[in-house]
Amino acid sequence: MNVKCKLCKSQDTIHFISSFDYRLDSSKKKFDLYQCKNCWFVFLNKIEKNAYKYEGSFFTKLDILSKVNHFFWERKINKVINDLKIEGPINILDYGCGTGGFIKNLKKNNHINAYGYDPYLPNDDKFLKNNLKDFNIKFKIILMMHVLEHLDDIDHEINNICNLLDKNGIIIFEVPTLECIEFKFFKKYFFHLDLPRHLNFFNKSNIGLVFKKKFNFYEISNGYTFLLAPFSPIKSSIKISKKELIKKIFSYIFFVPFLIMNIFKFKNSYFSGIVIKNDN
Repeated sequence: MNVKCKLCKSQDTIHFISSFDYRLDSSKKKFDLYQCKNCWFVFLNKIEKNAYKYEGSFFTKLDILSKVNHFFWERKINKVINDLKIEGPINILDYGCGTGGFIKNLKKNNHINAYGYDPYLPNDDKFLKNNLKDFNIKFKIILMMHVLEHLDDIDHEINNICNLLDKNGIIIFEVPTLECIEFKFFKKYFFHLDLPRHLNFFNKSNIGLVFKKKFNFYEISNGYTFLLAPFSPIKSSIKISKKELIKKIFSYIFFVPFLIMNIFKFKNSYFSGIVIKNDN
């Protein structure tokens, strides 16, 4: 039975792949992804309440890799500010900030007022909120670092973000994609499937449907993060069934090529973009 596409609303959809929660083992259920034959969007149709939550401890570990990635995101943000000649002080919101680790880095810049939002924050304060209605300011830049893939009601969230953005405000986003060699190899074991927490899988063509006429694209690229889960091929390999021993062996052999693809962003497992609110 076909299900309606969450992105373009077409009824022309097909079953894409079935998989399990191989990443965190939070559930033993099988999850089915569907693909729209009109826009090629891939999505999880049946969503369990709170199934896409991460435990609080998931965000508390700020390792060396996270710090490296924060450095490259800061560099990208500064480049956008300089290229678009944005004058400070600049209000920036990290939408889906976890426990706010990246906010602490941004606060070191005297020209930036950094805030964070995450619906699962146990407590909030002046700068970190768990309810969007608690913000009484507008933001020039909103960061959505690996957020769009978690949204159940995409249109609703984008409307909320529009209301938070200043005139000609900017969204900088990054999302995982299945249009990569790594997914073609690992299929249901692919680390970045991350079911049932990842609900949506975009490509560079259909991501435009998320922003529609409310935004203009400024840039789209193979990713701003320097390294995203560089050991994901190893993590994917661990979950491969013993019956697929040959595939498991090959996955270890090809770990280095997969790592190089991520470093140099060649057919890597995520892509990024910048959109500007259309207030003209």
